[in-house]
Amino acid sequence: MIELTCKCGRPLRLKPEAAGRRVKCPGCSSVMDVPAPPPLQPARYEVTANLIGSKTVRFSCPACKAGLTSPLKEAGTFDNCPECLAKFMTPGIVEQEQVEREANEQRYRQHEQREARRLAKENARAEMLAQRQAEEVAAKSADDAGDQVSTGGSWLQRRTQVTPQEERRRPGNGNGFTVPANRTYPNLNALCLVIRLLALLVASVAILIAAVMLYAAFQRDAMADSILLQALTTAMVGVLVAVALVSVSESIRVVIDTQDNTLVTARATIELLAIAEMSNETSVDAGRR
Repeated sequence: MIELTCKCGRPLRLKPEAAGRRVKCPGCSSVMDVPAPPPLQPARYEVTANLIGSKTVRFSCPACKAGLTSPLKEAGTFDNCPECLAKFMTPGIVEQEQVEREANEQRYRQHEQREARRLAKENARAEMLAQRQAEEVAAKSADDAGDQVSTGGSWLQRRTQVTPQEERRRPGNGNGFTVPANRTYPNLNALCLVIRLLALLVASVAILIAAVMLYAAFQRDAMADSILLQALTTAMVGVLVAVALVSVSESIRVVIDTQDNTLVTARATIELLAIAEMSNETSVDAGRR
């Protein structure tokens, strides 16, 4: 039975079926709400995992003891028993909170792992970039130390240091004469060879084409004059191009010979100066004696 007191002071005794409904006081005819009793809670329950990994709660109805099953994610919600319609609260709140904590921790660990992998990739990329920049700086320093300059489409190496193999010094009264070392130009020599081979190839191809055209002229009498003219023109153009290439090669060769002659003249002049200095020293020594 449900016992409550009306505002007029009259005590009322109602059946349990009146819980949650509105009733009228027989004395003052005022309407009042009958409070519903708190929902029942199962005394015992069990949390299990199904085949797909989701967890469920198995418990008995607190009123009729009927076996019930509910997803764990619905723990703490209110439901009604399908047998007796009794209202109860689904158990498993503690387990649901534990599952949520574990899920949050798992998400945090995954986030930390992603951040660690991202930082590792960025550090590796930064190290690779630094190493590449260091290699570029070292290569640039090596190029600057080599001090190479371009002349006429080829590279000539300019000497930046003087070594005993490159120069000879003859001391005399604290002074000396520097004799330039012999210089070689492998790049220019190779360029001359390539140009000569190219000239030979051009001339050979032109002559071959002219020969084929001459053969065609003999086979076709109607167009013999035209084909002969074209053959002669092709041969002349090929020969002229070959001659031009040979001229370029000879020009480069003249430049190399000029440099060699300049060095020979310089060496001869220095030798003459050295002989003159030795003669002066001999004269001075003879005068002192």
